Amino acid sequence: MKFISHQEINPVICGYYIHPLDLQIPKDKELFVKIIKCLFKPGDEIYFIAYGRENKDFDFDLIREQFYEFGDIKEVELERVDDIACLCRIPYEKERHRLIFALWSFFKSLRFFNPLPDLDWNTFSSYDCNLFESDPEGRKMFAFNFMNYLCIKGSGGESLMINYKKEYALPDIHQLIGI
Repeated sequence: MKFISHQEINPVICGYYIHPLDLQIPKDKELFVKIIKCLFKPGDEIYFIAYGRENKDFDFDLIREQFYEFGDIKEVELERVDDIACLCRIPYEKERHRLIFALWSFFKSLRFFNPLPDLDWNTFSSYDCNLFESDPEGRKMFAFNFMNYLCIKGSGGESLMINYKKEYALPDIHQLIGI
């Protein structure tokens, strides 16, 4: 049974919280794809903020190649040699959810969104990943007017949060899921 809550985070931001969401379970994976396809349309840019290895067995080179071929990636040096952080962008296409699955599996922390027209890649990639890590709900990102909604991998990859501006007409997640 899925637990889905909708809450007001502050006077400007609301959010959905979906738990459990395990992308190893086919039904959850199907739900995740449905949500992604609802939020992103072909041609939309998706910006990612990814931080910390969760799956050390997964080969990051496969992910890196996708961004080099179809988008952009900026890797960030971290104090721990065995850890990684990156800012990435790629246009959303029909099968792009597979790349999102790989990012979800590889990184401890993952956030992604469709940027507003005023946020270009050069500006976004000039930010330090620490800015984003110290902002788990995306409040600063909303204040900087980066996007209308933000998808956030929950702790351990067991949940998905979708925070959005109150005035933005986000699809009703309860209706999308059929609850």
